[in-house]
Amino acid sequence: MNNLSKNNVQYNMIDVMRLVMAFVVIMLHKPFIPPSNPFPKFIVENIIGSTAVPFFFMVSSFLFFKKIGKGNDDRRIFLNYEKRLLILYTAWTIIYIPSNLIKFYGVDFNGITFKLFVSALLQIAKNFFLSTSFVHLWYVNTLIVALAIVYFMRKRLSRKLTLIISLIIFSVSNLMPILYTYLPFVEKIWTAVPVIILNVCQKGLLCVAIGMFMSDFRECSKRSETLFVIVGFAAMVGFSAFTYERRNTLVETVSLLLIFICSASIFLLCRDIKLKNSKRYKIIRSYSSIIYFSHLLMMSEIFELIAEKTGVTAVTQNRILIYFATAAVAIIISTLMIILSKKQKFRWLKYLY
Repeated sequence: MNNLSKNNVQYNMIDVMRLVMAFVVIMLHKPFIPPSNPFPKFIVENIIGSTAVPFFFMVSSFLFFKKIGKGNDDRRIFLNYEKRLLILYTAWTIIYIPSNLIKFYGVDFNGITFKLFVSALLQIAKNFFLSTSFVHLWYVNTLIVALAIVYFMRKRLSRKLTLIISLIIFSVSNLMPILYTYLPFVEKIWTAVPVIILNVCQKGLLCVAIGMFMSDFRECSKRSETLFVIVGFAAMVGFSAFTYERRNTLVETVSLLLIFICSASIFLLCRDIKLKNSKRYKIIRSYSSIIYFSHLLMMSEIFELIAEKTGVTAVTQNRILIYFATAAVAIIISTLMIILSKKQKFRWLKYLY
């Protein structure tokens, strides 16, 4: 997704942080802390690592609403933005079809028939609309829906009211399981809700609303913003550590809200840190997008196959090796795509990031 340059203002520090967050996302999917250390694993991966995707939501929303807030053709910009997201989601869904098939039938596709192949494609198509076509791609289809909701809310309501309504939806949808004990029918209804709707209500909507709100939020002093980051991070980690052994629906909801607040504080600081304009930030921006989308092409099954063929068990047992191998492959893929997309025959590759 492209950065925004308006009136010679470029948010270069945001691009740098997006790259950092892309590597954090790799850590979530290829964790290097073993299960034998549950507490640090929980804090690093489930809490600190979970600030990455909310940050991406806020950045995408901020850049979009910053652009339409300048008296431009809002409807045209909105439709083009949604179209670009849909192309991005569809393209990576197609790329990940082999990965989906490997998950269904193993890396050697043992026992697969034409009927099973068609059945797998139909399942992928169903997931495309109702949940997500592949693990990390939920971010894109959730963004498509959440951005549309906030866009139409914002056209009729104030920034503050849009944010408040989004917060209410977030709270109600996350706290809904509390009602299961008292109202069993609620569980039947709520568990039947498509995953895409849950992702929008419980995660995407509030993050997009925060990004929208900050698109017109005044610049603060660096000291205040730095303090906000420190306090937000301390509150997030402190609360999660204090409630580690007594997690419940209410605690999980508060914890998630603190994660969003921490992400927002990081975003706000990055927004207002001015870095000298350079072409390198456009390249960094491209790397962050491609790394995020491509890193799961290095599936666990591939590492297992390499270990089986080479006899080197460290390929599947050394978590740090797996992390850096995954990151390295994602960087190589990113480099190739960026280089090729500059050539006339491969300009279409730009639709992938």
